[in-house]
Amino acid sequence: MPCTHLQLMVPGLAAFLLAAPAGAQPSAKPLDRTEVAVGQPLKLNLRAGSILNIKGVNAHLELTRAAGSETIVTATLDAAATEPRVEMIQEEGVVTICTVYVSPNPKKPNECRPGGKGRLTEGVKRNSPFAHFRIDIPDGLRFFAQVFEGNLKSEVGASEVNLKTTIGDISIVDNGSPRIDADAGLKGNLTALISADERQAERFVSLKVTAGDLKVTIPTTVPISYTIISDASINTPYPLEKPLGAMRMGKLGPAGATRVFLSLTSSSLMGHITLAPQRR
Repeated sequence: MPCTHLQLMVPGLAAFLLAAPAGAQPSAKPLDRTEVAVGQPLKLNLRAGSILNIKGVNAHLELTRAAGSETIVTATLDAAATEPRVEMIQEEGVVTICTVYVSPNPKKPNECRPGGKGRLTEGVKRNSPFAHFRIDIPDGLRFFAQVFEGNLKSEVGASEVNLKTTIGDISIVDNGSPRIDADAGLKGNLTALISADERQAERFVSLKVTAGDLKVTIPTTVPISYTIISDASINTPYPLEKPLGAMRMGKLGPAGATRVFLSLTSSSLMGHITLAPQRR
């Protein structure tokens, strides 16, 4: 019989969706749980260094740089859709927002939980309605997004971003994030434009694809240390160091202390990496 539930289609999906962001530890205290009104902006006053974690199944996300100090989350659904509901859990320094679908199995209800706990995928199908998030993020926030199917687009400022989708594309325009982690999962493309922002002494960028195209544009004015892992050839005008197995390591840009540590990974022969300089 054909698989209909997402958790049967992709082994380990539940563990992937519920992976806890670094620094987010589940609390033993009663959870502060709130249902988020769909179509209405949710305004959050989060201190710098706080974590906002979005956990979804079918979901598209668009991240932008906030005009002020508030974090604003606006969730909408597909036209005429009545689910999923959107739920928020608040703990000290951590806000978790989940898409929660109705489970057909009363013994296995879907539930939003922080960290690595909870169940979100019971009864969800590939054609289940999508949630759509627009999130305005002020500088200094730590943002984590984990979805099964959906596209993720980020144009934040000096905020840490960690983006994962199993099926979907990721697009990143960097404006000085101290750390960027992005993984396009099993099937998806990833494009990233890395800025020359020098507000941090060191910045870290880690980008991964499996069966898609990874296209990265880097500045030419800052020293960059790179690690590239791929069994396929790299499409680039740069004279990269010779590979040791599937790995290449070296430096690009002007001399001096490294400002950007860049890691690019293509984990199958179906993935392709393009590394290009910014054109002035």
